[in-house]
Formats: sequence, C-alpha cells, structure tokens
Amino acid sequence: MVYCKTIVWLVCIWFISDTYSIDFCSSTACANVADSKCNSTSTPGTYECQCKPGYYALPGTWVNDNTSVINYETLKFPRQCQDINECEDSSICAENSDCSNTDGSYECICKNGFVGDYAVSDNRRRCYDVNECAQRASVCPTQTVCVNTFGSYKCICGGGNQTNPTTGVCEDVNECVPNGVTIFNNPCDRQLPVTLNFTTCINTIGSFQCVCPDGYLAPRPEDFYTCRDLDECSMNQNNCSVNSICNNFSGGFNCTCKSGYSTSSGGVETLSDPCTDTNECAKNLCLSPHCSCVNTVGSYFCICDNGYNLLTFLNGSYTCVDIDECYTGTSDCDLDNGNCINLDGFFDCRCNPGYVANITEHHYGCLDENECITIGCYNSTSVSATCFNEVGCFTCTCPRGYTGNGYMLGTQYLSAKGPVNGTGCIDLDECLQSPCAPNENCTNTIGSYNCFCDPQFFITTEYNECQDIDECALGIATCPKHSTCQNKNGGYTCVCDRFYSGPQCEFDGYWSEWRSIGNCSVPCGSGVIQQGRSCLLGSNCNTYPVGYNRTRICNTELCSNVYSLVKSCRCENVTRFLNNTELQEYSYQDNVEVDKNKQAIVDIFNKWAAYPIDGVCFINKLNNSLTAITNDIAFVENYASLSVDLKTRLADIIHCNANMGIRTSLMAAYRQIQEKKILGFSLLNEIRLKRDDLSKKMNYCLSSGFLSTLWSSVTATFRYS
Repeated sequence: MVYCKTIVWLVCIWFISDTYSIDFCSSTACANVADSKCNSTSTPGTYECQCKPGYYALPGTWVNDNTSVINYETLKFPRQCQDINECEDSSICAENSDCSNTDGSYECICKNGFVGDYAVSDNRRRCYDVNECAQRASVCPTQTVCVNTFGSYKCICGGGNQTNPTTGVCEDVNECVPNGVTIFNNPCDRQLPVTLNFTTCINTIGSFQCVCPDGYLAPRPEDFYTCRDLDECSMNQNNCSVNSICNNFSGGFNCTCKSGYSTSSGGVETLSDPCTDTNECAKNLCLSPHCSCVNTVGSYFCICDNGYNLLTFLNGSYTCVDIDECYTGTSDCDLDNGNCINLDGFFDCRCNPGYVANITEHHYGCLDENECITIGCYNSTSVSATCFNEVGCFTCTCPRGYTGNGYMLGTQYLSAKGPVNGTGCIDLDECLQSPCAPNENCTNTIGSYNCFCDPQFFITTEYNECQDIDECALGIATCPKHSTCQNKNGGYTCVCDRFYSGPQCEFDGYWSEWRSIGNCSVPCGSGVIQQGRSCLLGSNCNTYPVGYNRTRICNTELCSNVYSLVKSCRCENVTRFLNNTELQEYSYQDNVEVDKNKQAIVDIFNKWAAYPIDGVCFINKLNNSLTAITNDIAFVENYASLSVDLKTRLADIIHCNANMGIRTSLMAAYRQIQEKKILGFSLLNEIRLKRDDLSKKMNYCLSSGFLSTLWSSVTATFRYS
C-alpha cells in the first residue's frame, strides 16, 4: 500500500514539473501585434504580449480571448503598441543639445559649436564647447586672431594689427616707428643708454622682431629685448684650433695660442695664420753647458747630464747644478773609514790615512792598512823602534833609554794621538833629568846612564853613598887674604872678614850711614838737597856706583803755596831723582839681581819640565827629587817676590817724581819688571804642578802599589847601575 502511494506521488510531480517547463512564447507568438514582445507569466500555461521599450499600448485595445496555442488562456494581450515621444520631456537631454524622437527611442544632438559624449551615470549625452580656434589654425583670415566663444568663435585683429575704421579690414601696425619716431620709442630700445642698445627693430606683418649684431644672442622680452653677449667659447661656436685658447669678449671672440705655440705674426690665431709649435730650444732656455734642450709639440724640456739637477728660474729658463752626492748621501763611499769629495758632475771617494781602498762593483770600501808591513818604524844599526799596528794608524815606540817617537825621520805619520813628524830614536841623555842622587854626577851612555861621585869633591862610603869633602877642614881650600873659608855641599866659599869687601877682599874700609838730608837749595820749588857719607876704618872703599855724596830733588809737595805735579802723602818717604844718572845708580843693584836670576828660573823650569815620572818606584830618587824641587820652588818664589817688590817701588817712584824724563825712563823699566814678574809666577805654577805629580808618585810607591812595582824597581836598579 505504501509502495503504491509513493509511485503515484512521483508520477504527479513529474507531470506538474513537465507542464511548467513548456515555453508558450514561440517565434510566432505576438506576431500579430507590431512593436511587441512575448513574455512568459507566472501563471502556468499563460503568456503575454508586451510593447517593446519606447512604445506603449493604446488604451481600450486589450482582449482576453483564447487565440494562442492549445487550450491555454492568453492574458494581457494588446492589440496595438504606440511609439512614445520622449522629446516631450524637456529635461531628457543635456544642456546645449537638442532632442530628436525616433521609433521606440530618441537621440540627443549637440548644438552647433558643441560636442558631446555619453555620460556613464545616466546614459545621457553631455555637450561641451568646441574650441574652433584650436581645431583649425586657418579658421580666421590673416592678420586676425581667432577668439573662442561659448558655442562659437570670432575673428578679431591680432596684436600688431589694427582695424581700419573705414574698411573694417585688419591692417599691420609698424611697431618699430610708433607715431613716426624711431629713437627710444620702439619696443626694442626700452629706454636703454645708447652705449648698451645694440638691438635693431625690424617690423613684420602683425608683429616686430628685435635683431642683435653678430656675436650676441637673440633678444628676449624677459630681457627687455637687450642684446646678450654670445659666449662663443663656452657654447663651442668658435673656430679656434686645438693649439689655441678661445677668449670671449663682448660681441665676439679671438683665439690666442697656447703656451708652446705661436703664429707667424706673433698675434692672435686666424684661419690664414694658425698656431703652430714653437721651437723653444732656439731661445736658449737651457742655460748650463751641462743642460740639453729637447723640443716637443707645444713645449720643451731640458735634460741634465749625469751628476746634475735641473733648476728652474723665475723667468722660465733652466740650468743644471751639480749634485752634491756627498751631501745627499747617494755616493757609495765608505764614510766610516773614508770620506766623500764632491766634484763638478761627479764625486770621488778617498780613504782616511791608515786605510787602503777596497773597491767592489757597488761599494768603495776602506780597509785598515798594516803600516808595520807597508811603512815600518825607525830602524838603524844601533836601535830599532817597535811597531804596533792599530785600526787606522800605527804606533812606533823607541826602546828604553832613547827619546823620539820612533817614526821614520823627516816624514809625517798618523799615530793614535794624531799626526806626528818622524823623529826616529835618539839616545836619551838621562843626565839632563838629574836622575842621580844628591852629591852624584851623571854620565850618559848609549841607551842608559851611570851615576858616580865627583872624585874632586866627594868620596864614596861603604854604603855606596857620596859624602861631601870638607875642603876647609882638610886645608885644601884656596881663599884670599882677609877672608874665612866656609864649607858647603860640594865645595866651599871664601867670606871676607869684617870691614873688608871686594872680590878678593881688597877693600879695607866700609861706608858709614847716609847723613841727614840737608836743606833745599831754594826755599820751595825745584831745588835740590844732598846727602853725604864717609869711608870708615880705612881709606879704601868701593865707590861704585855711588861715592861720598848723592843729590835728590826737594820734596816740593811740602810747599803749600806752589802747585806741584806730585801731591801724594805716600811720596813723603819716596826717593826723588834729579837725573837719569842718579836713577841708574839707585836701581842698578835690583835690576842686576832680577836679570841674573831670570835665566836661573828658566833653567829650573826646563829641568823639571823634562823630568820623567815613569812607572818604576825609586824611593831614594823620588825623595831626593822632592827635596830638590822644593828648594827650587823656594828660589823661584823669592824671585817672584823680589820682582813684585821692585815693581811696587818703581810704581811709587814714577808716581812721585815730577821730572817727566825720569818718569819716561822708569816706565820702560816698569814694563820690563812686570814681564819678569809674570814670567816668574807662570813658571812657579808649572814647577808646583810637577812637585804635586812627584808627591802623588811618592804616595803611590809608599802604598800598596809599591809591592807590585818593587821587582821592577830592583831589576831597573841593576840594569842602570
């Protein structure tokens, strides 16, 4: 039962769906109604004929009869469709357009002077103004200007033209001659000064043209039609060659030759006279004989010979100067053991003395020369010097007992202490250095010396010492009558007895003291006074240099009413002299004493200057030498003191003597004494230094150093005894 109901239900559904799927609008449906179309309806089995868009059904023409296909009811079936006139709606078209009705529709047409397009929003055409002036260039006749208007256009006289009031035709206006005036009234001059107004006005149909001279840019209104210079150089509008430089100026340009180029005329470049290379070498710009000129295109250069550098002058010329390879350090010389000598264009290497050249491909070296092989030292039949080669020099040493530097005679050598002249080896006279003990005589031998007692004055004790012989005690002295023998070390002296004097004690009298000075020969001024003395005991007194009387100048400064050359308190006890004779008598003894001792102190200095202080310790010898040099120093000190005293006395006498002749003589003597005083103190200082050296040596020998040199002293004693 259920199965049968299901089948009935399915069949019913099929029937109904098939019925609804039938399309009643065939190609012939509604064919009898013009301008209509068939539309299916929602009622099953029906359709309708509907007027097409743009049409409407006439009222009262509707029927409802069954004239369509089988048994189906026809609904809304119009008999007639009438065209709708859309143009009756005044707003149906856009502004500036006209509506034109068509069957079933309408059309919007833009009015003349307008053009339209379809608006997307409302499917209506919109019309816009047509710019006839832009669409057609020749829309207006010549000398007129097209002016667009809304929906049309008009032609008017253009700039530079004016309407003829009679004919109405556009005629050209001559802007260059406004009102018949040509100066400072045309549009090209702009009231500029004449010096700046290069522009020429040329009238054209409907306009004008401002023309500039050649060399200027075309004028522009924004520049007030002034002529702007045309820079032919920067705009590459010139005909200058590659050998020249373009120079712009107002209204033109010229071409000047580059450095190293010139024209035949010497001026600017032209097409007929171009810039060509200058041969600078013909101008002798390379001045040095060591300098060569090479011409190049547009230039030149100078080449120096080897050993020279190029130097440029302010005027552009060149020269070559010597390169000091020694100063720049570019030489290959051995500067440690040699030197570099700069020469013109090159240099020379030389080795220092004591070195020989060792030349390689890239270096001039200097090696130490072994002068002991190549030169050698002094060599004779009696003595040969010892040679020691050192770096850069050599040393020659004479054997002990010889003096000299040991180098060959007559030639200069380089020693470790510097250049020396060869003196060979000469026997040293050691006796000149007083090497013997006191009371000994020295005898020089070749290479050595001997010390012995003088047999005339000394005897040798059992201790090998020299002892003084007392000639006075032994009665072997020879003294004159009226004298007494006095023994001294190494001799004796004969001393005259009292009241006797002279070299042989031959004068038996002696002088009394000078008596008081007498009165001046004149009360005051340049008078003289005398002093006297007498020979006592006997009648034989030595009258030289002053006898019984002596004369002096009066003490003039004691005269209060006389102006004197000498007015010093220190002059009251100073001797005055009347003449040079008295001056000589007064200073004779002191001068003789100073002159005699002068040579003595020089001999003392020479003796100690040559005294050697070697490394051997002779205690007795050093002790004797210290004693002797101390005595010599005392003698020299006495000499120096005497010269100071005499110098002081002479200074007082010079000061206190009014006699200019006396003063002049004394000044010469004063200078001599001054020189002797300086000599005395100079030699005294040197001898004191030698004494200090001897003292240091003695201290050394008495210290621990003596033990280390004792053996040397012993062997030396046997060697030279």
